[in-house]
Amino acid sequence: MVELNDISFHDAVILDVRKEASKIIFELEAVQYGKEGHTYTGYLCFDNIQTIKKDGQLVNCINKCYDINKYYDDGEILEVDIKNNICTISVIWESYKDNKRDFSEYEIISSNIYWQEIGVFE
Repeated sequence: MVELNDISFHDAVILDVRKEASKIIFELEAVQYGKEGHTYTGYLCFDNIQTIKKDGQLVNCINKCYDINKYYDDGEILEVDIKNNICTISVIWESYKDNKRDFSEYEIISSNIYWQEIGVFE
C-alpha cells in the first residue's frame, strides 16, 4: 500500500465526489507516485468524518451525510496536505460552459484517510 505522503496530488483531476453515509470519496485521475513515473486513477477516501470546512465555513451535515459535491465540470487539485487525521485540499473548479473558475479549500477531519488505486492513467 502506498503511503499518502508519498503521493503527488498536484494537477490531479477530480472526476467525481461521492457520499456514502459518513464517508466521502473523491475519484481522481492523474495522481502520481512510485519510481516508474506512472500516473494513476483511484479514490481518496475519508471514513468516519468528524467535520468538513469549505473555505473556512462548516459544511452542512444531515444524518451523517455531508453536503459536498463536484461543483463544476472540472476540479484541478493544486495541493493536498495530510497531517494526522486532517486533510486540506486546494481545488480550482472550472465550468467550461460558463467560462468560470473558482478556488475552494477544504479541510476534512476524518479518523481514516486512505488511497485506493483503481488503475494506471497513462
